[in-house]
Amino acid sequence: MTPDQPRGAQAWLRILGLQALAALLFGGLSFFSLNFAGEIERHVSPVWPASGLAMALVYAGGRKYWVGIFAGELASNGLTTWLSFREFPLWQVWVPSLGIAVGAVGEALVAAWFLQHRADGRAFCTSASHATAFVLYVALLSSAISALIGPGALLLAGFFPLDKWGLVALTWFVGDATGILVFGAALVFPWRDVDWESLRHRYLEAILLMIALGLVGCTMTGLYDNGSETSWPRAYMILPVILWAIFRFNHLGTLAALLCVTLLSIGGSAFGHEVFPADRQGYALLFLQLFLLIVSLVAWAVCGRVNELQILTNRLEDLVAARVGAQRDALRQREERLAILAHDLQVPLIGIRNMVTLLMNPRRIGDDQETSRRLLAEIGEASEQARALAERLLTDQEVE
Repeated sequence: MTPDQPRGAQAWLRILGLQALAALLFGGLSFFSLNFAGEIERHVSPVWPASGLAMALVYAGGRKYWVGIFAGELASNGLTTWLSFREFPLWQVWVPSLGIAVGAVGEALVAAWFLQHRADGRAFCTSASHATAFVLYVALLSSAISALIGPGALLLAGFFPLDKWGLVALTWFVGDATGILVFGAALVFPWRDVDWESLRHRYLEAILLMIALGLVGCTMTGLYDNGSETSWPRAYMILPVILWAIFRFNHLGTLAALLCVTLLSIGGSAFGHEVFPADRQGYALLFLQLFLLIVSLVAWAVCGRVNELQILTNRLEDLVAARVGAQRDALRQREERLAILAHDLQVPLIGIRNMVTLLMNPRRIGDDQETSRRLLAEIGEASEQARALAERLLTDQEVE
């Protein structure tokens, strides 16, 4: 055995371990999400955070993680379908599960590719164009792939009639898209670029925002209920709070608000509370997730525009500060030049004083030839300095 063989074995073991971990994480989230499958279809859930995990795995770790995603999706859907439809033959259980796993892998690969090449990766929330690409391509388009393949495989296997396919596909699409917009965004969020220092100066406002999100979210989802019957739509209470988070805390506030509302909604649904009442629990949960999907779409789009405007504002402030600094430096340099010129003016003034002395007392110094020559030399030197000083003043004036 060569020395390279143990290293190769260790690398393979590491890859297998990572794939197994990815499969366990994805499969565990899928099993958890399938607990919310309602009357629409027994193994179709509108809550699906696993789609966000799959996108983040492929984006951060590479395309090699498709194996773990495929295995986790196949195991979770296959076992759940087999437990729910024991009367079906095995091929009718596992063949559509293969199609569902293929759809999940395709969704993750497409979402990660669009995130890297259209939404600027982790900087997806830093501009309006990137946020729009994240919403349209990463979330909606990639989710449509899985929503077409998965329900199509179940339809061909005879799990539901054709007239129910549209509702099943919509439920599938809403769950996957919301999972990418909320949980996937949290996993690929640029945490290292967050300006934590600025939050220290606004920690009281941040605490108030989280309290407001918690109270309004619990009221909206039914986790806090005083027993009074109201007909007004409690779900829309969360919108002003989300706007507060977007405009005051930008992309970090947007993510925190969406995560808080989504988790509280899942918790309220787990306890049987209905934000949008319906005849069946599955429909009520679908309406809630559809509402959260629309809120998430609008929130990320607005966040991208707000962040873009904030960047432009910061650049404008920097330009104004630089211009003001340049003007301040120019004024300081002008004052220094004026001080130097004032000092240089003393020499011509001495020459003028000597000229006055020569003109006022011609007899006293007329016989002293040496003194006369010295005074005349000083007068000539002073006049030359005065001329040079005048040229210097004119040159500085032209430069300014």
